[in-house]
Amino acid sequence: MSTSSLPSSIAPFFTRTPSHSEPRHSERRISLVDRLRLRPTKDFEKKSKNSDAQLKLIAQENVNLPTYGAQGRIEGVVELFKLDNIISVDVKIEGRLLLKEIAEGGSTSAKICLTTDVLWNKDSTNTPCPKSLPFSLDLPSTLTHQDKIYPLPPTFDVKLSGLPGFHASVDYAVTATVTKPQPIPTPSRFPMKSTVLSGSTTVSTTFKYYPRSRPATQLPPPLIASHHGFIDTPDWTYHQSEIRSKDKKLESIKTKVYLPTSRIFCISQPIPFYVVLESSSSSLTSFLPFCPTAGSIKRNQVTQIQLMRQSTVDVR
Repeated sequence: MSTSSLPSSIAPFFTRTPSHSEPRHSERRISLVDRLRLRPTKDFEKKSKNSDAQLKLIAQENVNLPTYGAQGRIEGVVELFKLDNIISVDVKIEGRLLLKEIAEGGSTSAKICLTTDVLWNKDSTNTPCPKSLPFSLDLPSTLTHQDKIYPLPPTFDVKLSGLPGFHASVDYAVTATVTKPQPIPTPSRFPMKSTVLSGSTTVSTTFKYYPRSRPATQLPPPLIASHHGFIDTPDWTYHQSEIRSKDKKLESIKTKVYLPTSRIFCISQPIPFYVVLESSSSSLTSFLPFCPTAGSIKRNQVTQIQLMRQSTVDVR
């Protein structure tokens, strides 16, 4: 193996969190970090079609569509404007898994009730129903489907092209139901609909579920290079592949991509990596025209690192 003909590279610089948070005796704090400031919140409100009830979700950053994180707590109030003949009031959280085949038009879906709570029930004392019923429901971390337990998936929507093509989506909703007696027809000589009591009232809204997580550990220290390559460490893991040459006289080039073992990063955090190419000196020399050099990139230098998102559908 030889790497003497490869261009020199500069080891990446990783930003690490300082180990101290409080100022020393010779320092003073100018201001707190901006992320510690409270974000403005408003209540999300939605009325039923008949305006008999209203569902209010408290303290939402996005007032257009409520958003919750991992094991988030959904807090709100069911407000009632017509209290006559109410039997019960309940609220529930449901999830829907949908898979639709675009070409053939077939689809399959599953609706799963994650949690429910009865806010008020009519009793024998005929206690009047309150106008405002607060509730608080915690999102679970898992769901059970067909006797199997899965992590609760995030809100998701993707269209997969190709033949036959699929549309997969995951969405969630919180629903409040005000139950009243079913309509009772009254005797009439004429074929017209007449009821004594009105039916139940339902008010529902979808919400986004984004179970964001943060890395359990900070970025590892840079790898240490030696004459035989990088020194292995449990903080880094390499993934190996092979580049085969069209010229049978040249040896294949072994490619190693080193990534932090945790493989969990913040959204705006740069992902550190190392790329190692190992082969004979003649194979590496022939590969040099396609390898980017420091400070310049030409059109035929096609070696690149890509960050890709992959979606798969199992249709068994």
